[in-house]
Amino acid sequence: MRILLGVLIVGSLWDLITSFLGIAGLLGMSNLNQGNIGIYMTAIVGSGLILGLSISAKDIWSESPKDEIYLVLKVVHVTAIIFDAYTSFLGTAQNILLHDSRTAFLTIGLEEALEMTNFEQKIALSFVTVLVTMSPIALSRLRD
Repeated sequence: MRILLGVLIVGSLWDLITSFLGIAGLLGMSNLNQGNIGIYMTAIVGSGLILGLSISAKDIWSESPKDEIYLVLKVVHVTAIIFDAYTSFLGTAQNILLHDSRTAFLTIGLEEALEMTNFEQKIALSFVTVLVTMSPIALSRLRD
């Protein structure tokens, strides 16, 4: 079980990194610049919240559907999972598969990533995206 938890922690860290890079890239970052502290802070807080929601998935989804705050958290969590999968897909495509690491921040869009990859690469990207996105959620179920 420790090995599985360790692997899920690594997947969760990659998830955090791709969320950070995705948020920063979507907000216009293309290179390191001290003048963009607001974007850095937004990306740090946003990626931390996404990870926090997923690591808390067990608690969020096990609560009563009548509790309004948990209903809101469920909607936010589903939205965060979709965004998380998007940034993970693009981050892995750009920085790993396409070797386009001129910059660590996302500079490609979904259409470009799909055009630049062949069928086998799309399958691999999809598989890795699912694993990375589900890592913190699985960790929330297994950590106790």
